Amino acid sequence: MTAIPKKVELLKGELVDFTANHKDVQTSSLKIAQTLEVQHSDITRVIKRLIASGAISQRSIAVSDYLNDRGKSYKYYLLKEVEALQVVMSLSGEKAEQLHKKIAHAFVRMKDENAKWREQALLATSCTKLANDNIHWLQTELAKVIPTSKRCTMLFVHVQQAITKAATGSAKIERSEMTLCQLYRVEQLEQQVRAEIERLRADGIPPEQIRDDVLAMLKATGKKEAPTSDQTERSFS
Repeated sequence: MTAIPKKVELLKGELVDFTANHKDVQTSSLKIAQTLEVQHSDITRVIKRLIASGAISQRSIAVSDYLNDRGKSYKYYLLKEVEALQVVMSLSGEKAEQLHKKIAHAFVRMKDENAKWREQALLATSCTKLANDNIHWLQTELAKVIPTSKRCTMLFVHVQQAITKAATGSAKIERSEMTLCQLYRVEQLEQQVRAEIERLRADGIPPEQIRDDVLAMLKATGKKEAPTSDQTERSFS
């Protein structure tokens, strides 16, 4: 059973943020209330009224639970662009007018960032597939000399963990949780692994030494500074 998140956890991040696995972008009734400095119940009341009038379809929004500071469970709404703008337009006051402009711009910006993230994720995956061809060759060669050793049987896992750690600082981070900059770094590292195996293979280096050299290269690369957001941004321009 998934633990119910606390309110403070749900208020982290941007006003508009990515959904799970970067499938879309959304905001929440909690973030809207916080930005307007009003009670969350004021926002949920407006949402319920819009649903009742048919202005917002119940199917177009998601409802979930959160825990307040006292540990009591309440409902909140997850809103995509159209529904979020409808909610804000239904509010009155100068802050609501300012929020309408702010949230509209935020959705445009985050949609653009999400599109770039998804594009970079595909590039990283493509490079992984190409590198895996070389890793498969290396594993086949290792099987001739150390067939039962984990240095052979776990080669793919060891290389991918090393790449992930070099790109993010942790071997346990899933790609869906990586930033755009980290995915860009993964793409570069996959290309380096492929090129390094090909170079060492051409030089007639023994497979065990190739394995050790590739992992050592990744370890050393991980200690260097990752590309900045500006560098990543330039690669898409």
